[in-house]
Amino acid sequence: MLSSRLSPVLRLTDDESRRLRGPRTELAPANEYADRRKVTQDHHPWDGALGTRPLVFALFTLLSLGHISCSDMKSRPEKADKLKPILVEVNTPTAAEPTYQSPVWGDKVRLDFHFIAPTDLPEISAQSNAPTAGGGGTEGEGEDEATSVPESPYANLPIVLPVPNLVLIGSPIVDKTYPGLQHIIVRAEVQLPTTEVLLRYVPAAASRDFVRFRYSMSISDGTRTIPVEGDFPAYRDRTVTGADWNLLASGIVAPVSGADTGLTVDIKSEIVNPQDEAIKIAWFASDGEIKNRRASDTEWKLPGAGQYTLVFTVRGKKSRSGTLGFRTINAP
Repeated sequence: MLSSRLSPVLRLTDDESRRLRGPRTELAPANEYADRRKVTQDHHPWDGALGTRPLVFALFTLLSLGHISCSDMKSRPEKADKLKPILVEVNTPTAAEPTYQSPVWGDKVRLDFHFIAPTDLPEISAQSNAPTAGGGGTEGEGEDEATSVPESPYANLPIVLPVPNLVLIGSPIVDKTYPGLQHIIVRAEVQLPTTEVLLRYVPAAASRDFVRFRYSMSISDGTRTIPVEGDFPAYRDRTVTGADWNLLASGIVAPVSGADTGLTVDIKSEIVNPQDEAIKIAWFASDGEIKNRRASDTEWKLPGAGQYTLVFTVRGKKSRSGTLGFRTINAP
């Protein structure tokens, strides 16, 4: 049952009611409201309709920061943060054969595939492949260093043939471990056809001083498989033009190995290129940033104190002759 006692009702006078409500605001027409809003936005640029401008600015800022973060996380081509091919040497001089001998028809040719990798890389494996007819697909630096059919080194167009049988010699070996990286070599041999056999199957070679032989191999670190493809010239004999071209006397001039440096290091190379052929230079490092990794002289910025390793490679675009060098330095 409802109580018969009711609470007293508070009644206000008209003057009291107006004082509580405040001044009365008349509603403006829609077009007038739009005009007022436009004036407000123009006068207060961050008070636009429903905060649209601040929202766009915030999204732009987030996207910009995201882009910077992604850029910072992106692997730099010179950094030894993963397994990378850096150079393929053909007939590298050895203690037993200290003089460079260019490949000629009928010879057994030695190929040294050079890689750099982090020092904690797990065990790797390699295998030879059937060469492709055209360009190839070496990942990362290899695409610059040892892939695709190159320009002809002479006026006549080159004949490019697959190597008869690329034989890997043993397993990949760690040639040496340096501060922040390791140098890995995969060695291989290929027996080139004699002049008689070559002309039997490729009669056009009779009018050429050289033909190119194309090779293909791949290396794996358990998570990535990297194909390495390229070619090299093999000559009729070592008296023809180009057969003695090489860059083997080139190397790093500065810094000297074991030097104490600052966090910005001037790096310099000496290129011995008497044949004046087009070349490709590449610098690599265990860490840091190299200003222009394709220049003979450039700068290397280090991230902080520690021991670091610098790697230099150069190869001839025509002769395919190449060499490489390593330097370790100490940053205080």
